[in-house]
Amino acid sequence: MNITVTEKKNILEVIPEGIIDLHSAHLLRKALLDASNHKAQDIRVILSAVEYIDSSGAATLIEGFHAVRGAGKSFLLQSPSTAVMKLLELTRLNTIFNVMSEEK
Repeated sequence: MNITVTEKKNILEVIPEGIIDLHSAHLLRKALLDASNHKAQDIRVILSAVEYIDSSGAATLIEGFHAVRGAGKSFLLQSPSTAVMKLLELTRLNTIFNVMSEEK
């Protein structure tokens, strides 16, 4: 998995690509915890290039959500791939996270 982090105005975008599973979730965890300490107030996780995500990836998103929200910032999942959306719906995390299906 590759992760790109970009800053646009007061928005920090965390963009993972590939597979988020037990072997790679720690990379996303670090990126999200770093984002919670960043000066940007809006954190967006762009998930359009995620091919597969398992329960450890879901747990990582939950941990990142709590860290970012605990720092007083907003947390948004943007453009989830079909695989990610299936996981979010199956686990009902789509009712917890703010999910934006298309880029604005």
